[in-house]
Amino acid sequence: MELNEIRKAIDETDSKLIGDLVKRFNLVREVAEYKKANNMPIRDVEREKILLGKWKQKFKKEGFDDDKFVEKLFELVLNEAIKLERKNGAKD
Repeated sequence: MELNEIRKAIDETDSKLIGDLVKRFNLVREVAEYKKANNMPIRDVEREKILLGKWKQKFKKEGFDDDKFVEKLFELVLNEAIKLERKNGAKD
């Protein structure tokens, strides 16, 4: 594969990644509505631990064994989700 082809594939993958993040954050808005309507707290520490474990496991399965990277990525996504939930009326 030529460099330009590889870069094109990276660009396409980046577009899909952004699209998937947008889908995820739209779902977070729905979660916020549900939590607000049912007087539930934003944070669910047990679920967060489970999700982080799944993320690490999936990355390892694909040959990427950098737990620190996965933790940082997860933290970024989680923090944005928390901000969105707050913005959409869910309470701490």
